[in-house]
Amino acid sequence: MDKRVILSIKGNQTSFDGQNNSIELITEGRLYTKENKYYILKLRTYKSGYVP
Repeated sequence: MDKRVILSIKGNQTSFDGQNNSIELITEGRLYTKENKYYILKLRTYKSGYVP
């Protein structure tokens, strides 16, 4: 199996003063199997929800 996939990784962080921050990482990738194990290979990265 070898498939192109879109990965979406979301994270949340709470600081010591109680402020919540979240970020989402969206990237292209490949999902493939090798020796009966699944692997994900990240290809490109796009940021959303990121404010510098």
